[in-house]
Amino acid sequence: MAGGWNVFQYKKRGIKFASNQKKIVAGLKTQLKGALAQIEKAHGRKPNHYILFVSFNLAPAQKKSLKESILDGFDRPPGFPDPAILGAQELAQLLNDNPHIRAAYFQPLAFRTWKAALEALGSRKFLGKEAALQGREDLLKRSRALIEDPKVRVIAFWGPHEVGKSRLALEAARERMDSVVVAADPQELAAGDLRALVAAHRETLCIAEDPDPQRIEALIQEALAEPNLKLLLTIPIPSHAQKPAFGADNRVQHVEVTPLSWEESKKLIDHVAPEVPFEIANWICQKSGGIPGVILAAASVGEDLRADAADFGRRVGEEFARRVETQFGERGLQAASLASILSQVGVTGNVEVEAQLICELFGDGMTVPDFTKEAMRLCEAGVLRRRGSYVEAAIPMLANYLAGEAMNGKRNETLALFARLGTAGRIRLLRRLRELNEPATAWFWNEIFGKDGLFEGVRLLDHTITLETIAGAAPEWVLSALKTLLDNISVKDRAKIAGDQRRNLVSALEQLLFRRKTSGEALRLMGLLAEADDETSADNATGIFAEIYATDATRIFAECFDPHHSQMPLPLNERLAVLREFAKKPTLGSRRLALKAVKNGIPNGGGAFSLRQIEGATFFDPTPPMTWSDVWEYVLDLLNVAWDLAQYNDAVSVEAKSKLPDLVKRVGLSTPPRLALPSFQRLVDMALSSPPKLEAAAVCGAIEWALDHLNERLDKENISEDARQEVKEAKTTLEALLNQFDVAKFPVRLHRRLGKGYRFGHDEDEAKKIEALAEEAVAHPELLADDVWGWIQSDDALVARQFITALGRKDASGRFRERIEIEGTRSEGADIFSSYWYGWAERNTDSAEEAERRLDELAAGDRIDGKAVVLATWSLQATEAGVRRIIEQIRRGRAPGDFVAWIILRGKWMKPLIPEQAARLLRAISGEDFAHGARVMDLLGMWLQLKNPLEGELEELAWQTLEADPLVNYNDAWDCDQVAAHLAERNLERAFALLVRLAGADRSGRWDPIENRAQNKFCRTLWSHDRSKALGAVMRGNPRWRMQFERALKRFLSPVEDRDAILNFAKESVENARFLAGCLTAAAPGFWALAAELLALYPDDDQLWFEIAGDMEGVNETHWGTSSSFLEKRKAEVQKIIAHPATTAPLRRRLQDWLARAGERIGQHVVWEYDDEIDGLMRHVQDKDSAQRLWAIGRILKYASLKEVRKLLKIEDIEEALPNVDLPHERRQMFEAALPVWKNGR
Repeated sequence: MAGGWNVFQYKKRGIKFASNQKKIVAGLKTQLKGALAQIEKAHGRKPNHYILFVSFNLAPAQKKSLKESILDGFDRPPGFPDPAILGAQELAQLLNDNPHIRAAYFQPLAFRTWKAALEALGSRKFLGKEAALQGREDLLKRSRALIEDPKVRVIAFWGPHEVGKSRLALEAARERMDSVVVAADPQELAAGDLRALVAAHRETLCIAEDPDPQRIEALIQEALAEPNLKLLLTIPIPSHAQKPAFGADNRVQHVEVTPLSWEESKKLIDHVAPEVPFEIANWICQKSGGIPGVILAAASVGEDLRADAADFGRRVGEEFARRVETQFGERGLQAASLASILSQVGVTGNVEVEAQLICELFGDGMTVPDFTKEAMRLCEAGVLRRRGSYVEAAIPMLANYLAGEAMNGKRNETLALFARLGTAGRIRLLRRLRELNEPATAWFWNEIFGKDGLFEGVRLLDHTITLETIAGAAPEWVLSALKTLLDNISVKDRAKIAGDQRRNLVSALEQLLFRRKTSGEALRLMGLLAEADDETSADNATGIFAEIYATDATRIFAECFDPHHSQMPLPLNERLAVLREFAKKPTLGSRRLALKAVKNGIPNGGGAFSLRQIEGATFFDPTPPMTWSDVWEYVLDLLNVAWDLAQYNDAVSVEAKSKLPDLVKRVGLSTPPRLALPSFQRLVDMALSSPPKLEAAAVCGAIEWALDHLNERLDKENISEDARQEVKEAKTTLEALLNQFDVAKFPVRLHRRLGKGYRFGHDEDEAKKIEALAEEAVAHPELLADDVWGWIQSDDALVARQFITALGRKDASGRFRERIEIEGTRSEGADIFSSYWYGWAERNTDSAEEAERRLDELAAGDRIDGKAVVLATWSLQATEAGVRRIIEQIRRGRAPGDFVAWIILRGKWMKPLIPEQAARLLRAISGEDFAHGARVMDLLGMWLQLKNPLEGELEELAWQTLEADPLVNYNDAWDCDQVAAHLAERNLERAFALLVRLAGADRSGRWDPIENRAQNKFCRTLWSHDRSKALGAVMRGNPRWRMQFERALKRFLSPVEDRDAILNFAKESVENARFLAGCLTAAAPGFWALAAELLALYPDDDQLWFEIAGDMEGVNETHWGTSSSFLEKRKAEVQKIIAHPATTAPLRRRLQDWLARAGERIGQHVVWEYDDEIDGLMRHVQDKDSAQRLWAIGRILKYASLKEVRKLLKIEDIEEALPNVDLPHERRQMFEAALPVWKNGR
């Protein structure tokens, strides 16, 4: 072959006699005459090379004549190679040189080509679907790198059945497909078969899918022995099991292939079927078990799954059941069926009773030992999963199918199982039943909800977890029960439903909301829960706090009124009817809830709502058909509800009025312009009424938002002419409405520019309009009447300071100065006073000097409040006079130091000051006893950020403040650290003295120089300048300080850089060695070498080894995932250290002992993690009413150490549970002996 376009041609001819060969060659010459010229003519370009294959031998002269015939008539470019002619002899030699090709083509019963293997894989996949490699990008990249790595000879792809191991192996080898063979019968593949594939001149890749486990070791050894052979194995092992062990040879590499995660499954669905709705995609992700073939098959059904889900699940279940029976026999399938009856079945310890009950009622003679034995086989194969004391089916659709078959026709047995299981077991039975098709379970729901059923004559609130569990499977039954509960109790009683009971009710209603038959009533019931929230929620907070503190019931209720909610099946008119019901109720809580729903229902450029997962076998119903006209009409109806709510004279009415401008604005953004105009007119009328009923600023802001939106529409090129005309007319109308405010009375215009709700642009035009208002007020002082002046000083005047500043600039005659100075006599008027002074000083240079002099006069006579003086001084330029004035106000007690610091921290004043001025000002702020030392550090931190020089008296003040050790908060401590680090660079000795002085004292509420902060710049500075001195200060300090510093050392100490210092101190005493060993991190470079040297100093000291072992087990590290997975990784690392020839004998002995104990510890961690998280256990332990309480205590007693038990449980908990918990005899005796000791406090 050559670079570029290669043309291949093959001629097959049968040869019996030599004379026959001559005729065939002559015929070929005629057929191939001008072949290259014909190719060029047909394709319009010249090939780069031509290769002819024939099925018989050719003499050199015959080859030459064929080449001449092929080249006839061809304009041969320079450098064009002769046509290549390969006869039978060359082809035979090719096969001899490449035995893998010979094997793939001439031994089809033993091997396949890469392409044939890929086609065979696709044809045998479930429902004919080939698993795409979405979500496997990282695995594919790693696998290809391993194939290209010449040191790697064997790659083991391992994971559960049907997870895509074979496809991954084939895709990884795609780029070398011409060197690949795939074993056709991997169960019979032997080492000799591999040996026969090896070629001397190239590397061959052999893929073996699920070979005979008894032959794997021999196959690997053969691959390791052949330098030109690479073996790719796929091995079925459960994803949670340990990886297969094939020795410690690095030439054997493992690639774990796990089921796809939810995110990866969703990514695959989005890739192949992006149109599938969320709830269907989520259902597929939940039920597929992460198996790519099932995901693809379900995605191909798509929207039809709503009607076909039951049949699809049955077909998937049947297929996997057939495979289980084929591989594990009838007994294996029976065990899988029994393990599927609950969502998880207890098989060991105190939950083994579940397996006993299931075998007794459904086992058809299968005993518990037989079931356990078969279940463990299925776990090893990945059909089931072991979860601590439980087993569960790995493939949900298989579990649902098997459970349905097992319970079919066994109603009495099912009821007996439900009756005899504990509370937790019943919930797991219900979780399985809810996943089965309705015809198979309808009888059960009739039993528990019907006459004499589970809920008759009982307190429903005691069974909310049951209602929540089955809501998706029996929605109409659950709705009836919830109506009985919530309709017959008062708002106050509904408010008392709290905690898990409330969460369960909300979750149950969520499942009902998105099913058409129950949606309307479920929305009303959700409202009943939500309106009760107002009785207890955050002191009836409003505004942003109401949004923050909104409970789930309130939030979900409001979300459902979004017309674009993609899961809500209730028609818009029915939603509106529910809303009006709540809006007309007399209670504030109901009407406030209705207002929240209105706000959520009127679009605001894009809604936000949470999508729910389906709990049960049936899908949520689709959303109702609707047109844009339907949505617009609905939005206007929602707005009318808000208008109605604003008509009363109560808190909800006030809140509704405040929201009306924003709601009308939203209507203007989400409907055709003509529909919103009447509402804008209504807003304007209310704002211009006397007295005004709405804030002018909010109304004008809403109109301007709408105008911006209309302008954006006009800028679009694709707008029709009719629509453009409608937009222009609406724009003209809105501009006219806005102009009414420009010609209104002064108070209205002032409210418009200064009030809340206006969309401030802070541009030059807006500043000019505020300036014009100030100029008008100066010309006509009577405009600022007492009521107007009072409003300016209120919180409603959002930018009053800007107006007062403009007033100061324009009041050249000083008409308002007297009034401003009166305001300055009150601390509440300090902002008004300082803003006027700022504007006064901005007129010109003379005015600035005049303002400064007048401020001095006022400050000297104590006529003005001290805070007003400080704030006015800050508003002027920083000067020496200003510094003296502020210091004097502090000295005379008229302005607190912390207030002055807060004002100066605004930044305007700091940059121009020189260090001497800053030192005087900050010393005055601090006070003689450094009472405001924290504020000084705050200001010094800003001083450094401004890159001002810290020197002279200011530097000395910084040292003195740190040495005074003032009370600080978290942010102040950061400033202390920054300033101290800066000072340390200039005076290292004083910095070390500061560290010694502070670190030994109680640091509560004070700067801790060794606190575990992200920066910790001070300690890092000391450490970087003199590591030995810093470590020496720690080691020779008092023991309390040493323990404090231990946290910092864990971050600073380096086994490489600090090795000599560590060993020197360790040689002084074993206590030093223990302490320093406990400060190390096993993940740090050089740890193992240093650990060996420490052990060499004190080889028999168990406490030293305890500290090193703690390092190994991650006590000084932060790691993600479970403790068991972390210990597994560390265990593998330890095995390598043990095998390393440089490892010292004392360290090897200790590591071997640790390794022997690690397996048991890891197993305990696994059981603990799978049975329940610590927090979950403690939630049940602390809940005296929890049915799972004794179970949770039992788990702790069974698996926790004595120390953990004493920490997690109360003595009375242990005494109560011990007689009822199934424990090994020795462990029970241990607790019985420990209890008297614990009770006596010893």
